[in-house]
Amino acid sequence: MSASPQKVGCAVPLGCCGCGCLGLLAVLGLGLAGAGILVWNGIRASGAYRTYQLAVEQLERNAVVVERLGDPLRPGWPSRLRFQEDEQAGWACLSFLITGSQRTGEVAVESERGVAGSAWQLRHLQVKVDGDPQAIQILKGEGVPRCEQEEPAAGAVPPTGEI
Repeated sequence: MSASPQKVGCAVPLGCCGCGCLGLLAVLGLGLAGAGILVWNGIRASGAYRTYQLAVEQLERNAVVVERLGDPLRPGWPSRLRFQEDEQAGWACLSFLITGSQRTGEVAVESERGVAGSAWQLRHLQVKVDGDPQAIQILKGEGVPRCEQEEPAAGAVPPTGEI
């Protein structure tokens, strides 16, 4: 009695839709997931993420915000982000939507860290509720917030203050 030859590998020839693509897709998927994790960890370590956390904590404790938007509050992802950060100091400006059970608002927040190792502090925090002419001003720092200053044109060299 002769044994029939056993087939090894795919029943379909390797090609675009064969077993070779599954391995390639798995490797690409793992690579993209790894890159996503690295980016997310970088964001979480930044002052921008800490600014976001501090703002959400303030909003959830603010009775006026909770009353106007409705409980529970659900913050969205930051939609605009500007920041500068190094070992010595930093600042961050960001905005995001926040949705309550009744309404939605846009949050604008600015924070800064003065010296190396110091904590991030909110300087400016406001919510513009959809349909309301007056924003809810939670924190108002001195001077014009960086978030409201014009961004330099692409390729422009920022002034250094030297003559």
